[in-house]
Amino acid sequence: MSDKDFTYYSVCGGFCYNYQDYAAAPDIAAHTHDSYEIYLFLQGDAIYSVEGNLYELSRNDILFTNSRELHAPIFKSNARYKRKLVFVKLNFLSEFITKDYNPFYGMEQRKLGQQNKIDSKFVKEYGLDKKFNNIDYYTRNILPESSLMIKTNMVQIIATISSILSVSDQKIYRYNKVQNVIEYINENLSKNISLNELENEFHLNKFHLSHLFKDQTGYSIGQFIAQKRVQKAKDLLTSNVAVSEIATLVGFNDYSNFYKTFKNITGVSPKSFTKLL
Repeated sequence: MSDKDFTYYSVCGGFCYNYQDYAAAPDIAAHTHDSYEIYLFLQGDAIYSVEGNLYELSRNDILFTNSRELHAPIFKSNARYKRKLVFVKLNFLSEFITKDYNPFYGMEQRKLGQQNKIDSKFVKEYGLDKKFNNIDYYTRNILPESSLMIKTNMVQIIATISSILSVSDQKIYRYNKVQNVIEYINENLSKNISLNELENEFHLNKFHLSHLFKDQTGYSIGQFIAQKRVQKAKDLLTSNVAVSEIATLVGFNDYSNFYKTFKNITGVSPKSFTKLL
């Protein structure tokens, strides 16, 4: 078995299903997606960082993120790592979204990094693991009813998560100094954010703050700021804001620095990104 063994299945049109079985812990950098990610943890020695909030993982826990939440697994050992995950966009389930009900509302009505985990006891109680198994079956076996069954199981997973979030009294989210810094960064992306500024704002030594941030989130303050600025830039590009204006709007001093950072993170230039929309 190789260091990175996985099987991959997908359905086009705003949906992708991915089953992964790694013989050893993989190297997964902090990232965002242009879709919702719903993740069923199966095996491994890992915790999960979402916007700097750390979630302990047990078998059959579900963890989800929206397109604005920077996230990554943090591995405590090199143990085998298994998970199932789906990526889904609004357009894939558009027929289930009405003026009276949107199954995605629970994933959106939160502060970033809050209540991203559904404990395994709820996953079992509501049969969410079985719905993941159904999706696995209908992506492995392309049948006449596959598309319908994938969609109906997918909308049930999302609607159930929203329902659980609306009634759950779990104190999943733990506010701390790093979360204060993350909230400040998210609210001030258009401004110049330096370590000296953060040191003065939060009355913490910048070297201690950098270490604390890296230890809790798995990425540096600079990496986090760059990722969040590029994410905001992508949102602006989808809103038809002129590319020439975006560098300033997301806090870059010059276009060349913006261009370099955007391409390094996304793999394409800002103008090329607009052509992919």
